[in-house]
Amino acid sequence: MNAIFSYKETKIYIQCNLEDKMLNICQKFSNKINQEVDSKIYIFMEKVLNLDSTLADQLNMSSDFKSDIKEILITVYDNDKDTVLIKYNYEGEDKQV
Repeated sequence: MNAIFSYKETKIYIQCNLEDKMLNICQKFSNKINQEVDSKIYIFMEKVLNLDSTLADQLNMSSDFKSDIKEILITVYDNDKDTVLIKYNYEGEDKQV
């Protein structure tokens, strides 16, 4: 499966599996553009991507499910100075907004 990152009018392809953590997939993208993973905002299916989840979690399917989905599109934006990423722990679960 390919994750296609759309960033600044460019498309960057990253090979991945359903069981891969989204953080690892986004880290591979960040390495290709030589920037920190936290310096970007990742949007998938009109929502901010949960980097702690797996690709299967994001697609709402079990990792052993063989899907016809070959590609997913993740839109990437720069995390500008006016944007703030808030990380917090609620009831033992780490979250970010």
